[in-house]
Amino acid sequence: MRWLPKSIPFFVVSIALYFVAYFGIEGARILLSPVYGLDLPVFAQAVHGIGRRFALDGEGLLRIAAFLGALKVSIAVLFAVYLFGRVQALFGREVEHEIVDAAVLLVVATTIVAITPALFDGATELVAAYRLPLWLAGLVVTLSMIERVMADEKESAREAARRRRWTVHDVILPPKRNSISTLRWDALRRSVNVNASLGR
Repeated sequence: MRWLPKSIPFFVVSIALYFVAYFGIEGARILLSPVYGLDLPVFAQAVHGIGRRFALDGEGLLRIAAFLGALKVSIAVLFAVYLFGRVQALFGREVEHEIVDAAVLLVVATTIVAITPALFDGATELVAAYRLPLWLAGLVVTLSMIERVMADEKESAREAARRRRWTVHDVILPPKRNSISTLRWDALRRSVNVNASLGR
């Protein structure tokens, strides 16, 4: 299982690319459409479910559709910014995991807004269309958390090694033995290449 920690960044980047493509293309289609995506069957079903729940007219449906389209584009942009940060991390910059947290939160919020009214109306088939994005959102945030824990552990190990490198170790030596001081014992150990820290 040694390959697993090294493969986590690959999985995270792959899922982020999926979200950029999935939400970016769908959001662009919605916003560029004359009817704001109401010609897309699954999306139209979600918007009409919201409209029935809040008794919206045609203009209200268009506004809801445009709002959901803007949310989808925002999700794609956040994941694209995260991927750009990943590229910068190759040159020493720290990865900003908070961006992927915000993007996943938007994914979950958008999905809940889209499917909840339809679920009240008994349209359970709509859940299947949003199942994969929800599952991937949960997976990417879990992998991101694991990656953060591993990065913190590595940083702690580096900090501990840095302290060991520059800290003078206390050594326990006899204060005087056979009328010879501790400084003399140190000199004798150095003369035979024995590190004074071995006397701990």
